[in-house]
Amino acid sequence: MLLLQSLEYRARANPAVPDMRTKEQRWPQTASLIGEGHMIGIAKFSIARPDALAPHLDDEMRVLGELKAEGVIKSAYRRAAGPGGYFLLEGPSIDAVRERVDTLPFVIEKLMTVECDEVYEI
Repeated sequence: MLLLQSLEYRARANPAVPDMRTKEQRWPQTASLIGEGHMIGIAKFSIARPDALAPHLDDEMRVLGELKAEGVIKSAYRRAAGPGGYFLLEGPSIDAVRERVDTLPFVIEKLMTVECDEVYEI
């Protein structure tokens, strides 16, 4: 898993490096309808080393934008007080969503931790 993340990060950071993942390893395109085989999640993220974020910020924003475009991250919020925040997530399963969130450069570089929970409307 870590090797796959590393390959993906390198491919994204350097377009000349081919993406070695199979189609199945990439995020599957799914409808945004809630139902069987689809879930909503909330993730709390914490920043472990705010002082070390700057070199990775452009890559983080690019990958975050890609995950939003794919519909994995529906929205992202920063905490008003201190580093960290929340993501609203959608996908086929919590594991599939977590796998995609783990491609964020801050996560790969161990600068951010993410706790994902599947939720449902009451």
